[in-house]
Amino acid sequence: VASGWGYFVSCWLPFEHVPLGPFVSTLLCFVFGGILGLPNEMSTYLATPLCEIVVGILAFTRWGVPMNFFQYLKETDVGAAYMSTFERFLYNSALQDYRLGWHLPGDDDYFWTGVLSLTTVGTVLRILAFVGLCNTNREKQA
Repeated sequence: VASGWGYFVSCWLPFEHVPLGPFVSTLLCFVFGGILGLPNEMSTYLATPLCEIVVGILAFTRWGVPMNFFQYLKETDVGAAYMSTFERFLYNSALQDYRLGWHLPGDDDYFWTGVLSLTTVGTVLRILAFVGLCNTNREKQA
């Protein structure tokens, strides 16, 4: 999805601003991936449907973090006996926060929900980038 944002920016940026492309792409990935996808803020973002939709579309870490985190816990079988009190608190907080949001029925570890969401957002960004490629800077095209 991050590369989709890069394609989107590079295809829609006006020709005279092309040197700013890497900076704009990096800034978007930082904001959408880092700030909007903070795991400790998911209880705030997922509490209201509008925020959940915005974060679900823009923040790729909203899907990537629970997908990898819960799959890792499932594969390694890290039980509560191996966790300290603080680690158990963080685990239970993350579990409770991510349970507020939408996920596929029966997908308790969020893996397939993450795959579906990230694939969908990445595909839409690439389609929008293609539209931008066809319509931006028409005077420069042969």
